[in-house]
Amino acid sequence: DKRLRRVDRLVPDTFGRSQLEGDVVHAKGAAVRAGNSWYALAFDCKLASDHLKVTEFSYELGEEIPPEKWEDVGLWR
Repeated sequence: DKRLRRVDRLVPDTFGRSQLEGDVVHAKGAAVRAGNSWYALAFDCKLASDHLKVTEFSYELGEEIPPEKWEDVGLWR
């Protein structure tokens, strides 16, 4: 997705807590910052059995989060 060209931050628990189920992290309420914008993000991240490496990663990028909502959900410039 072109909106993610300059990603520099990921917050997995912005709109809801991420969950670890076995070797998979489910984050349905995450946010990702690219450039000067934050976007809603949901992702699943499969980990190696020692939880030190990612073996699979899938995501769904949501809408841009308006700057006036950043402070309310703990995001920053």
